[in-house]
Amino acid sequence: MLTHPNTLLVAKYFPPIRGGSTRIYEEIYGRYPSDSVSVLTQRTENCQDYDERSPLRISRTDSWGDASLHPRFVKTYGTILRAALRLTRRDRSAAIHCDTVLPAGLIGMLVSRVRNIPYVIYAHGEEIQIYQHLFPEKQAMRAIYKHADAIITNGEFTRRELLKLGVDKHRIRLILPGVDTDIFQPEAPAHHWQDTLDLTDKRVLLTVGRLEERKGHDQVIRALPRLLKKIPNMMYVIAGTGAEEGRLKQLCHSLGVERSVHFLGFVADDLLPSLYNLADVFVMPNRQGCSGDIEGFGMVFVEANACGKPVVAGRSGGVESAVIHGETGLLVDGENLDDLCGAILRLVKDERLSGQLGANGRKRAVEKFDWKVYLKRIQEIDHQHLYENERT
Repeated sequence: MLTHPNTLLVAKYFPPIRGGSTRIYEEIYGRYPSDSVSVLTQRTENCQDYDERSPLRISRTDSWGDASLHPRFVKTYGTILRAALRLTRRDRSAAIHCDTVLPAGLIGMLVSRVRNIPYVIYAHGEEIQIYQHLFPEKQAMRAIYKHADAIITNGEFTRRELLKLGVDKHRIRLILPGVDTDIFQPEAPAHHWQDTLDLTDKRVLLTVGRLEERKGHDQVIRALPRLLKKIPNMMYVIAGTGAEEGRLKQLCHSLGVERSVHFLGFVADDLLPSLYNLADVFVMPNRQGCSGDIEGFGMVFVEANACGKPVVAGRSGGVESAVIHGETGLLVDGENLDDLCGAILRLVKDERLSGQLGANGRKRAVEKFDWKVYLKRIQEIDHQHLYENERT
């Protein structure tokens, strides 16, 4: 058996695109032995600069579309499949990892049958919620999960969703996402944030994440008029980009809170720890979106906790695996403004409680969310299925 089998990661979303799942792939596969991982992904803005710096062997094709099984994507899927077959032959890949069930999982299943190698799929939760209401995506999803050698889940919520689909429980591997607690740690707030945003002597709420409906930025903005009556020096800082940006800015204008909200846009990874440390409370009252998508886990909550910050999170999706109510943060109904306002005011006013929740969150991040543990678990999955293939 190979000590470190060559692995092909097939991922629609991969850096320089930023998000919780892409951080996982960068952190994990960047820790694999040198030259043992190849990545197949789509071309994105600024990808050439990223690829030149990366230790991974990255191949890209044109846009992969919206991941549906509409006939217009047949040609696109054919291109991805041919590229995957070429890379597995070139690198003598012993395993395929897929960032999600569609389109990567479909490609993984087809390549697995041709090359007789195992394929593993990451399940995040939100994709299951979306595809189970679509035809033929629901049927394809069931088949792809059924034949996968292993499915890596990010929490109990996603595990339960897979079981509802009829996935064999022995194929499911629950591995909580990680955080680098040497980088994300408590420190004095960076002066450049305070000076640039004029946040000296302000009480700061922070959200980090793509500007999507399910994240709940709009609910925090709706809560601001009420919060500002109690705490006039409160500021809301938003880091991230996305389709909701225009609507959120218009909402700020209509409520008259523009001067109390800062939209930072994209914030580079190396600046995130100092940004977290700027906050009094990290808040993201996530809830299920209109399209059925949910927050599968919420790595940002763990990152904030690792920086010693208390969090307010929506009681939705898989967030209860990331936040322990009353211990590392407060869980709220993301649709209920009374609930949200109450939790924020409680943490901002009660510094003793905030400090305790932040300290508990830091301790849990150090003890439970270590990338080295995550890497070991994934490599064990590879070795297990490679050994089974060798026996057969």
